[in-house]
Amino acid sequence: MDDFPSLTHVKPPVFAVIDVGTNSVKFHIGERSADGRWTSMVDRAEVTRLGEGFGESAVITPAALARTVGAIQGMVTEARRHGVMSIAAVGTAGIPIAAAQETKTRTAMQFFKAEMDAAAAAAAAAKSAGG
Repeated sequence: MDDFPSLTHVKPPVFAVIDVGTNSVKFHIGERSADGRWTSMVDRAEVTRLGEGFGESAVITPAALARTVGAIQGMVTEARRHGVMSIAAVGTAGIPIAAAQETKTRTAMQFFKAEMDAAAAAAAAAKSAGG
């Protein structure tokens, strides 16, 4: 029986949420225990000012977009380090506005979607492998 790991050593599932807002990107990672309780592992926000100047020009500036995409990329990397099973992403109306603005923005948003899809695929593979 010593060849089998103890069930008490099974790592609880870990999930992340990235919430892209007009002023900040919020990031939360939580771990769900066997009894259904949640433990917060990471809870922070990064001010990126995605909507900076939007009211005057109805355009998301390249600098605001770069700050926001950089924050998202860092959060996805951090989530991977924590071994999250999946990442839920939500966002402000600024995301489709940004995506419609220019090719570079669409590429950044496609990267973000690809990161989310990769996290979901990894979670599905781990689940099917019994992990």
